[in-house]
Amino acid sequence: MAIDSKAKRISALNFCQLGDALPVADASIAQADRWHVAGFYGGVLGEAPVDYDDRHAAALEIRLTGVRVKHLVAVGTVGGVVIDRVAGRNGPGIGMLRAEGYSADAFAWRAPGSATFGPARAANADGYAVLEDGEDADKFVRVKVYSAFLSRTPNAAAVFLRDVYNNAVGHDDVTAGEATAGDVATYTISLTNVSGARIYSLRAWLDAAVSGLEISDDGATWVNPTTEATALRLSDLDAEAEDTLHLRRTIGAGASCDAGILNLIHLSFAGV
Repeated sequence: MAIDSKAKRISALNFCQLGDALPVADASIAQADRWHVAGFYGGVLGEAPVDYDDRHAAALEIRLTGVRVKHLVAVGTVGGVVIDRVAGRNGPGIGMLRAEGYSADAFAWRAPGSATFGPARAANADGYAVLEDGEDADKFVRVKVYSAFLSRTPNAAAVFLRDVYNNAVGHDDVTAGEATAGDVATYTISLTNVSGARIYSLRAWLDAAVSGLEISDDGATWVNPTTEATALRLSDLDAEAEDTLHLRRTIGAGASCDAGILNLIHLSFAGV
């Protein structure tokens, strides 16, 4: 391990308690600076938590009985990288995942339909990273990096995204008997704040193309808003807190059959 920079030498002195040496002033605060101030050597970084969740859609997860609900399935990746989560806002299609840098240990994402990669981000020591599209930061993927399996040379791969049916939002298939007689089913999902910041102004609404679906914050009063302006207002969420969204699906007697109907629910929120 080479202590081959001014910043590393100062951090080593601080780690050895040879003085209260401050990090090198460079107009930025990086992970190495935080480790330095905490009294650790900043030249070799351990696994860092995902620190991008506090400011965009990655802060909120939809869960059913504690398990995260998948909206899109991802097929394809670069060596040493597992795609852990795909934001529904990406939509189906073909995205691109790119490994960059001298050791190919920084990664960038381009969503389907986008022409621009987002900023490259690294995951230290087999950690996670949230990668944003260059045109829409809410079109993100979260990846888990296994450094021992990285290619160590820059490379890229197409990532095929497809919709998930029969998840907690879509609910179960409809039987022939239910379609003939008609059916009303109610169910719930949890909206969980997985960031370290507070979420407020949380709203939910339905895509305009959805029919037969209503939402509620209490399971008693049902609405079917189709715009953000008329959306259902939900509770503010502290870190790790959750709120319940109730859904009611109504199928009229003798309804026509469709093998693949998507129930699209939109969510928006602000964070501190």
